[in-house]
Amino acid sequence: MADLTPSTLPAAERPLAYRWLAGIYAAEIGVETLIAYRSGEGRAILGSFATEPSLEPLVAAISEAAQHAEYHDALALSLKLATAYTRLFLGAGGPHSAPPYESAYSSERGTLFQAPTAEMSDLLRELDLAVPENLKEPADHIAIQLNVLAEFAARTILVMTDGDRRGEMELRSQQTVFIDTHLLNWLPAFRDDCVANDPSGFYGTVSKATVAFLERDKVWLAGGGNAA
Repeated sequence: MADLTPSTLPAAERPLAYRWLAGIYAAEIGVETLIAYRSGEGRAILGSFATEPSLEPLVAAISEAAQHAEYHDALALSLKLATAYTRLFLGAGGPHSAPPYESAYSSERGTLFQAPTAEMSDLLRELDLAVPENLKEPADHIAIQLNVLAEFAARTILVMTDGDRRGEMELRSQQTVFIDTHLLNWLPAFRDDCVANDPSGFYGTVSKATVAFLERDKVWLAGGGNAA
């Protein structure tokens, strides 16, 4: 059941949260990343997201993973997470995978490069955005979609700062439509596949946090949260 309470994340942190989630889906978590989360800056990033209930379980999972003090322990864990990433998102698990593409869940046969790919490509052009060079994926990959939301969120901050209420309401509406038509239309099924097919449990936690945050952010966008 969807959480009908608004996200408590400040508007200024919405772009950061969406880019953070996008990065987790874009590539495996390497040992250097795990170690970086132990730094002051890494802990500060996690601490800012931990205030949002939907993201707190994911923050806790990453914080726990980052506590491996010895390099070889962190390396072993990063390899375990890389195996889970490959199994789920790169197809190594075969029927026990969780393809991170809207087309895979919205098309009748689960094939890629369907209508959502073209729709996302069109939207990227409209927003004057491009798929990052280091992410060689179709435009309906979850990381790209979350980065689009990050861009929408950043533009929302600008119009809020300018006091452009009409522009703010238009951007809120665009984001709500985007979440409904390009994310929550397939992510619940994707989440279920992650939970069922990831023995490590990490990406099950990631996907559950993603869906929960999107649901709460929708309430915020509808006016259920403040602009702090």
